Amino acid sequence: PCSLVVPAVGFTPTLLPELPFNPKENRIENQKGRVSGIPGLYVAGWLKRGPQGVIPDNRYDAQETIESLIQDLDSIKAPTRLL
Repeated sequence: PCSLVVPAVGFTPTLLPELPFNPKENRIENQKGRVSGIPGLYVAGWLKRGPQGVIPDNRYDAQETIESLIQDLDSIKAPTRLL
């Protein structure tokens, strides 16, 4: 028995034009969370891999992104502007 069903279908992000968005996969182009072509910018969750998966997938994505960020800490420069 079920007393409530909440559909959650679809995902349309609001993006800035500078971001390398892949409309076919509905995600930001990245390598292990590092946004392609924008050093020091990172992404996780559905923007990282597209609208699929469950909470454990988001946790893995976040961990992978944080590992990339930690690896890059010494080389990250302060941004000259915010996106």
